[in-house]
Amino acid sequence: MLQQINYAADAGRIAKLQKDIRLGALSVSALVEHCLSRIDAVDPVVQAWRYVAHDSARAEADLLDREAKAGRFRGPLHGIPVGIKDIIDVAGVTTLANSKLRVNSAPATADAEIVAALRLAGAVIIGKTHTTEFAYFDPSPARNPHNIAHTPGGSSSGSAAAVGAAGGWHSNGRLGQSASCVLRRRSFQAEHPVNMHPRHHAAGACL
Repeated sequence: MLQQINYAADAGRIAKLQKDIRLGALSVSALVEHCLSRIDAVDPVVQAWRYVAHDSARAEADLLDREAKAGRFRGPLHGIPVGIKDIIDVAGVTTLANSKLRVNSAPATADAEIVAALRLAGAVIIGKTHTTEFAYFDPSPARNPHNIAHTPGGSSSGSAAAVGAAGGWHSNGRLGQSASCVLRRRSFQAEHPVNMHPRHHAAGACL
């Protein structure tokens, strides 16, 4: 029987993180390391993440820190970690869409436009979050961090679980709004809500 442990934590505020990065009070590398440590600690149970980009996220954080020290900031998301729903292409990573049909697919050769736009704004792509199969019917492996015995529900279940389990950082689960998401969101959210307080800034995360 699964233990009733609350794996959720306060996800913080993007505006505060951005201010600290721009003032030099917080390095991007420190923020990314905190993200990765949190994921490594809780995701074996929560299972929000399909893929975690440890090496590339650290390399990108180092580059963004050097740019910040030189007084160059790419945009309003400079240094903010972002998770991409696994129906969206990220260069070098296979898009599985939680489907066995895509297990042998080649890695994406380029970022989807929305991912490219996030990078242009300064975001650090920290990984890809689980989804229902092709963002439709079958459930994803993700668990509700407020009640690990239940699914967060919906095609953005991995994104929602990542936000809820964040622990001082932000996971943007905004990428993708599907028919099943619209049909299922209220029934799942009513019974097994993931904490979506405005301070989490989970823009468009679909429950």
